[in-house]
Amino acid sequence: MFQLIKRLLEGISFAFERVGWKARDLVLPFINLLMIQSILWWMFVAITEYKKYVLEQKVIELFQKFNWNVDNPPNYAILDPILDQVKKDFDFKVLIFLGILAFAIIFEIISRILNTRIRKKGTADPTNQDWAKKDTYAYIITIFDRLFASGLYLYPALEVFQRYQNGLFKIWPEYKKPILIAIGPLCKWYFEEVNQRCFGLISPILFFFLYYAIARNRDNVKYFIRYHGAQALLVNSIFLFIGQVGDFYHCRNTDELGSSYFAYNMVWTVALLLTPMLFSAIVGLETRLLFVDQAIQYHIGPRPTKYKKDS
Repeated sequence: MFQLIKRLLEGISFAFERVGWKARDLVLPFINLLMIQSILWWMFVAITEYKKYVLEQKVIELFQKFNWNVDNPPNYAILDPILDQVKKDFDFKVLIFLGILAFAIIFEIISRILNTRIRKKGTADPTNQDWAKKDTYAYIITIFDRLFASGLYLYPALEVFQRYQNGLFKIWPEYKKPILIAIGPLCKWYFEEVNQRCFGLISPILFFFLYYAIARNRDNVKYFIRYHGAQALLVNSIFLFIGQVGDFYHCRNTDELGSSYFAYNMVWTVALLLTPMLFSAIVGLETRLLFVDQAIQYHIGPRPTKYKKDS
């Protein structure tokens, strides 16, 4: 009986191990599709809301210019053509953006085809170790790689913004509406929809995802993406520690103004720190900040020694 139970448990554990190992290769494609869907939805909502905001600002400007009010109603012969022109100008800019997006998709497809050939060439060499085949600068950093690496920084950015936005807007109330138009839909999707589906555990889930599925996944992820994934994780960990210390201090000192300035400084410090990281991810480079670079390499391994394509 004991042997039967033992074999049954071994069979179940083996099945889970096989399924987990196979699912490991599907994690990135699934995350890619989820990110594409999220980015497209966020773009649609953000563009729609920003268009409303531009029209509202134009209407306010015209009402002030012509002194329109309840006693002096607006002249629609003047108002409507101006608003139509604003809509046309905005739609034209959106069309330019969509054209750039179409070009980016074509470049992405071509780059992936070339990267597949480079990968096959590397794996065909029996002298290379498995991990060394992945850590090479021969791969083309595609547009999606850059967007994916940039998107990883949303993790620390949204976590800090959500935590300290109230204090930020107490110091900076005049910019609350435009900031929420740009970031509000993304925060709502992240903290309400995704977090609820993950039973309120989105932060620890993302922590383990960034570390094990991205930073430590040498077999399936380029060094460039692993580098920025580890860096995003490191930034979030640092500011989580600083935030805990600051919150502990302000819990014992009921200084509302000081607490607001602490939140204001936290958001701005994260924004200033993430700016060069985002820029380096977009242009396809590693940030290589002092001390941070060494900490990243400790977790993801040393960077490739050669920048030229392997012969």
